[in-house]
Amino acid sequence: MKVKVRRCALKAFFLMITLCSATSVQARSKKKAPTQDKSSTEKAPVVGTSIPIPMSVKRHSRSDFENIAPRIMDLMYDGSPHSLKVAASLLHRSNEANYSEAEKTLLLMTKAMMDICWPSAAMSWSVDNLSVPSNYYTNLLYSARRGTFDDTSSSDEFLSLVIPSFSLLTNTKSTDFYNKAEVSLKKALSMNPGSAIANYLLGTLRMKQELFKDASVCFAKALESDDGNKDLLAGYIKASTACGDYAAALTLGEMFLSLDSQNLAALKLCCDAYFEKGDYEKAGDYAAKILMLDSTDFHYVLMRAKIAVANKDYVKASSLLDVYSHGQKLSKDYYILRASLQKDWNKNPGAAAETIGKALLAYPNDTDVLLMAAKIASAGGMPVAGKTALEFARNVCSIRPDDTEALEVCITELVKNGSYDQAYALSAPAVKRTWTATLVSAHVDVCLALHKDEEALRLAKQLYTGTPADSEVQKAYLNVLVSTGRKSEAENMIAALMETGDQDMKSFLYYQQSRLYDDETTVLQSLRTSLTMNPRNTDSLYSLYQIYYGKKDWRRAQYYLRQVVALNPSNTKAVAMVKKLDTLMKN
Repeated sequence: MKVKVRRCALKAFFLMITLCSATSVQARSKKKAPTQDKSSTEKAPVVGTSIPIPMSVKRHSRSDFENIAPRIMDLMYDGSPHSLKVAASLLHRSNEANYSEAEKTLLLMTKAMMDICWPSAAMSWSVDNLSVPSNYYTNLLYSARRGTFDDTSSSDEFLSLVIPSFSLLTNTKSTDFYNKAEVSLKKALSMNPGSAIANYLLGTLRMKQELFKDASVCFAKALESDDGNKDLLAGYIKASTACGDYAAALTLGEMFLSLDSQNLAALKLCCDAYFEKGDYEKAGDYAAKILMLDSTDFHYVLMRAKIAVANKDYVKASSLLDVYSHGQKLSKDYYILRASLQKDWNKNPGAAAETIGKALLAYPNDTDVLLMAAKIASAGGMPVAGKTALEFARNVCSIRPDDTEALEVCITELVKNGSYDQAYALSAPAVKRTWTATLVSAHVDVCLALHKDEEALRLAKQLYTGTPADSEVQKAYLNVLVSTGRKSEAENMIAALMETGDQDMKSFLYYQQSRLYDDETTVLQSLRTSLTMNPRNTDSLYSLYQIYYGKKDWRRAQYYLRQVVALNPSNTKAVAMVKKLDTLMKN
């Protein structure tokens, strides 16, 4: 009863997952597959096991198994581990002399199916001492075990259509038989749409063809008759992960682990899926379990470092990267994580540039490495490996045109260069394709620089309306209100945010407040209060420099500008102004 209840729940789950994909799969098939009459389903009388027996398959040209009970053949046609076990038990004889040649052939098939298709399933019978004469089916099995797709026959018998496709599992190099396998498996499924073995093999083919949604449909169908099949679950999890359906992958992964809690492959699949989903706590738990079972798996040492960086636990991330660096050849992910720590945590753009430079030598055309090089060059205001941030970012965009991070670097660098028209040409279409807070904020800044105030206000307001609690969005919208002279709205927003904002937010608010007024006393008071809240606010520091520079108070101007340079040594404009002030003070 427990198995039946679980099967019903699983069928509902599989139905929900595959509804969207089923329409497209049917559209590609001009001949509609016959539906299975569930009312004719039988139950195999096996102690402790209750499994569905598929409807009888219509036989065509071959008469090899005409004397075999239809019930046994139905089990063979289903081909799941449960069905094969029942079929083997029904075929078993106490003496070899009591077997017919057809029965021996079918027993040999059960062994081959279990070995090739279901290696994770336990098998309690052996055919090693069974003398099976060479025949059409044994030859098919021999070819399939060698990885050869045998299409020498035009038989319409179900098993002869399925067995050659075992080569999908035994041949990992050749692809020239995929079309033949597809035709053969579709023909078999037109005879028995619910066959676990045929659906599994077609799903395997779809995975090799990188048609992951179609593969998911096939695996879901196969699981309907065998919900405890670990090989099917593993395939389904991989297909779901590959097409980005992490919710399904995790549900299936947990099902797998309920059957085998120590299975490394399932633990890794769950860990990866939780990480992609953004659930770093659970991803970390699974990574820890993996390393308890295999402490030498440095990929998951690196995964724990990724999780630590995502959680901004930089000390832990650094120590994990140290462990990883002593274990094996350094991967691109290691270089990217190490460079990211050096850039964001150590505030050492030079060291970050050196690290990513090594990555560029090892992975010269990898877009992830190129993107990190672009970010480091942009943040440090310096070339990396002889190229500028803009060059790296444009290289990434040429390969991945919709990469928002690369577009953001391009826009930032064009703004730095004063190329606002070029920046607008990139950012305007980008925000129509991809709506992210960072990208929209960058476009808004470009609009303000080009005096496209109405467009800037419209987009900033739309962004703020969508995510009013996001602090960065709040800052972007307030900046537009102040920049476009909407004093009353800006004052109200400053007052509202001042009540709940943290020190960093209050520093920003006082800086924006200083831009609303003209009298020097109020402006100076707002800027000084801003620095009280956050002494590292470069906008406030630079504004004070401008005020004192305008008053020709060189010493105070130099005092504030030097702090700007100390906080951002790559600001070449500020560095040049410090030198100019040094000259003015000497004269």
